[in-house]
Amino acid sequence: MAAVASSYDRLVNSAQLTLLPPSEALTPERKALFLNPYPKDVSMKISVRVVPNAKRFALKKEEGGFRAYVSEKAEGNKANAALLKNLGKLLKRKVGLLSGAKARDKVLEIEGNEEEVLDALRNACAAKGA
Repeated sequence: MAAVASSYDRLVNSAQLTLLPPSEALTPERKALFLNPYPKDVSMKISVRVVPNAKRFALKKEEGGFRAYVSEKAEGNKANAALLKNLGKLLKRKVGLLSGAKARDKVLEIEGNEEEVLDALRNACAAKGA
Protein backbone atom coordinates (compact mmCIF):
# COMPACT_ATOMS: atom_id res chain seq x y z
CA MET A 1 0.00 0.00 0.00
CA ALA A 2 2.91 2.35 0.68
CA ALA A 3 4.10 1.96 -2.91
CA VAL A 4 0.69 3.07 -4.17
CA ALA A 5 0.68 6.10 -1.91
CA SER A 6 4.17 7.12 -2.98
CA SER A 7 3.22 6.71 -6.66
CA TYR A 8 0.21 8.92 -6.09
CA ASP A 9 2.35 11.49 -4.25
CA ARG A 10 4.83 11.51 -7.15
CA LEU A 11 1.95 12.01 -9.59
CA VAL A 12 0.56 14.92 -7.61
CA ASN A 13 3.99 16.49 -7.10
CA SER A 14 4.95 16.11 -10.76
CA ALA A 15 1.74 17.90 -11.74
CA GLN A 16 2.78 20.73 -9.40
CA LEU A 17 -0.43 20.51 -7.40
CA THR A 18 -0.65 21.45 -3.77
CA LEU A 19 -1.31 18.60 -1.39
CA LEU A 20 -4.13 18.89 1.11
CA PRO A 21 -3.25 18.93 4.81
CA PRO A 22 -3.61 15.50 6.50
CA SER A 23 -6.91 16.56 8.08
CA GLU A 24 -8.36 17.07 4.59
CA ALA A 25 -6.60 14.12 2.95
CA LEU A 26 -8.24 12.59 -0.09
CA THR A 27 -10.27 9.46 0.47
CA PRO A 28 -9.85 6.62 -2.05
CA GLU A 29 -13.12 7.70 -3.69
CA ARG A 30 -11.87 11.28 -4.05
CA LYS A 31 -8.53 10.05 -5.44
CA ALA A 32 -10.37 8.07 -8.11
CA LEU A 33 -12.44 11.14 -8.96
CA PHE A 34 -9.28 13.28 -9.14
CA LEU A 35 -7.54 10.87 -11.52
CA ASN A 36 -10.65 10.33 -13.70
CA PRO A 37 -12.87 13.42 -13.41
CA TYR A 38 -15.62 12.22 -15.77
CA PRO A 39 -17.74 9.11 -15.25
CA LYS A 40 -17.49 6.67 -18.16
CA ASP A 41 -21.02 7.34 -19.37
CA VAL A 42 -20.50 11.10 -19.75
CA SER A 43 -17.16 11.23 -21.52
CA MET A 44 -15.52 9.89 -24.65
CA LYS A 45 -11.89 9.21 -25.53
CA ILE A 46 -10.45 10.13 -28.92
CA SER A 47 -7.06 9.71 -30.55
CA VAL A 48 -5.41 12.87 -31.91
CA ARG A 49 -2.14 13.44 -33.75
CA VAL A 50 -0.89 16.98 -33.12
CA VAL A 51 1.00 19.05 -35.68
CA PRO A 52 2.66 22.06 -33.99
CA ASN A 53 3.77 25.33 -35.66
CA ALA A 54 0.73 25.55 -37.94
CA LYS A 55 -0.56 28.91 -39.16
CA ARG A 56 -3.83 28.49 -37.28
CA PHE A 57 -5.77 25.91 -35.29
CA ALA A 58 -7.57 23.29 -37.38
CA LEU A 59 -9.09 19.87 -36.74
CA LYS A 60 -9.32 17.22 -39.45
CA LYS A 61 -10.82 13.73 -39.42
CA GLU A 62 -8.45 10.96 -40.48
CA GLU A 63 -8.63 7.22 -40.59
CA GLY A 64 -8.29 5.99 -37.02
CA GLY A 65 -8.64 9.38 -35.33
CA PHE A 66 -8.11 13.09 -35.79
CA ARG A 67 -5.28 15.42 -36.73
CA ALA A 68 -5.07 18.77 -34.92
CA TYR A 69 -2.96 21.65 -36.18
CA VAL A 70 -1.89 24.08 -33.45
CA SER A 71 -0.03 27.35 -33.87
CA GLU A 72 2.14 26.94 -30.77
CA LYS A 73 5.56 25.30 -30.69
CA ALA A 74 5.99 21.92 -29.03
CA GLU A 75 8.04 23.41 -26.20
CA GLY A 76 7.16 23.80 -22.55
CA ASN A 77 3.73 22.22 -22.91
CA LYS A 78 2.53 25.15 -25.07
CA ALA A 79 1.18 22.95 -27.86
CA ASN A 80 -0.78 20.80 -25.38
CA ALA A 81 -2.29 23.87 -23.72
CA ALA A 82 -3.24 25.34 -27.11
CA LEU A 83 -4.77 22.02 -28.19
CA LEU A 84 -6.94 21.70 -25.08
CA LYS A 85 -7.97 25.36 -25.12
CA ASN A 86 -8.84 25.55 -28.83
CA LEU A 87 -10.53 22.15 -29.00
CA GLY A 88 -12.57 22.99 -25.90
CA LYS A 89 -13.71 26.26 -27.48
CA LEU A 90 -14.48 24.60 -30.80
CA LEU A 91 -16.52 21.78 -29.26
CA LYS A 92 -17.91 23.90 -26.39
CA ARG A 93 -16.96 21.11 -23.98
CA LYS A 94 -14.34 20.31 -21.36
CA VAL A 95 -11.35 18.47 -22.82
CA GLY A 96 -8.65 16.64 -20.86
CA LEU A 97 -5.35 15.04 -21.82
CA LEU A 98 -5.17 11.38 -20.78
CA SER A 99 -1.90 10.34 -22.39
CA GLY A 100 0.76 11.57 -24.77
CA ALA A 101 1.88 14.70 -22.94
CA LYS A 102 5.30 14.52 -24.61
CA ALA A 103 4.29 12.79 -27.85
CA ARG A 104 2.51 13.82 -31.03
CA ASP A 105 -0.06 11.06 -30.64
CA LYS A 106 -2.39 11.86 -27.77
CA VAL A 107 -5.50 10.44 -26.17
CA LEU A 108 -8.02 13.08 -25.14
CA GLU A 109 -11.12 12.76 -23.00
CA ILE A 110 -14.07 14.95 -23.98
CA GLU A 111 -17.01 15.68 -21.70
CA GLY A 112 -20.37 14.40 -22.96
CA ASN A 113 -21.88 11.12 -24.07
CA GLU A 114 -20.60 9.45 -27.22
CA GLU A 115 -23.40 10.65 -29.50
CA GLU A 116 -23.08 14.30 -28.42
CA VAL A 117 -19.30 14.28 -28.75
CA LEU A 118 -19.38 12.67 -32.20
CA ASP A 119 -21.92 15.25 -33.40
CA ALA A 120 -19.77 18.09 -32.06
CA LEU A 121 -16.65 16.63 -33.73
CA ARG A 122 -18.49 16.19 -37.07
CA ASN A 123 -19.72 19.78 -36.93
CA ALA A 124 -16.26 21.07 -35.98
CA CYS A 125 -14.58 19.23 -38.86
CA ALA A 126 -17.29 20.32 -41.33
CA ALA A 127 -17.05 23.95 -40.23
CA LYS A 128 -13.31 23.98 -40.86
CA GLY A 129 -13.63 22.29 -44.25
CA ALA A 130 -12.03 19.00 -43.24
